[in-house]
Amino acid sequence: MSQSLEKTLESTIARQSLRVIHLDSTESTNTLAKELVLTGEKGELLIVADSQTLGRGRSGKSFFSPSGRGLYMTQVLRPEFASADFTLITAAVSVAVSRAIEKVAGVTPSIKWVNDIFLGGKKLGGILCESVFSGGGKLSAVIVGIGINLTGNDFPPELESIATSLGGKADRNTLCAEIAKELFSLSDSLYSKTPNKDFLNYYRSHSCVLGNDITYTRNGQSFSAVALSILDGGELKVRNSDGSIQILSGGEISLRL
Repeated sequence: MSQSLEKTLESTIARQSLRVIHLDSTESTNTLAKELVLTGEKGELLIVADSQTLGRGRSGKSFFSPSGRGLYMTQVLRPEFASADFTLITAAVSVAVSRAIEKVAGVTPSIKWVNDIFLGGKKLGGILCESVFSGGGKLSAVIVGIGINLTGNDFPPELESIATSLGGKADRNTLCAEIAKELFSLSDSLYSKTPNKDFLNYYRSHSCVLGNDITYTRNGQSFSAVALSILDGGELKVRNSDGSIQILSGGEISLRL
C-alpha cells in the first residue's frame, strides 16, 4: 500500500479496526472482497486497486477500469442491526459518494436511480452492493464496490457518448478516504436499532430521474413511464404511460431525454 494513501486514510478516518489492501491490479475489488470474507476475513476491510481487469457492474455488466484513470474501491461493512435491503443500502452509498465528490472535487453530481453517479448528464461512476450471509442466514457483511472516473474522456466507442470523468479535479487518495469516511458515517446511522434515513432528503434533491420520462423492463417487457417519487425504502414510484402506478425496487432504468 502506498504511504500516501495510508497517511490520507489515517488522517481522515478514526477507524483502527479497518484493514486496507492496496493493489496495482486485480480482476475485481468486489470479487476479492467477497472471497476474503467467505474464507474467514472478520473485520472491516477496504480494497483499492489501480486497475481492474474484470471490473463488474450491476446485472453482470463490465466496468471500464484502466490504470491511472479512476478510483476503484470496495469497502466491507459489518452491519449489526440490518437486513439486506439493497435498494436502501445502494441509495445510502450513492449519497456518501456524491457528498464526498462535492467536498473533494467542488462539483455537484446527480444520482440516477438506483446506483449511478452522473455529472453533466453523463455517467461519472457506479456502485455495486453485494451481500454475504452467515450459516444461520444472518447478514454478516455488505460489500460495497465503487468506481469513479477521475481523469480523461477518451473512453471506448461504446462509452464515448454516455461517460465522463472529474477531469483531474480530485486526488484519488483524498477522494477514497472521504468516501470511506462518509460510508462509515451513513452505515453507522442506518444500521442501528433506530435507523436514520435523513440521507434520503439528499438522495431525492440530487436525483436526475424525478419528473423525467424513463423506460424500464419488467418480466421481459419494456414500459414507458414518468418517475414520480422516491419512497422511504429507496424504491422508485412511477406512472406508466397507461396511467397505472408501479413501484420499482430494483433493476435498470433508462432516461428518455
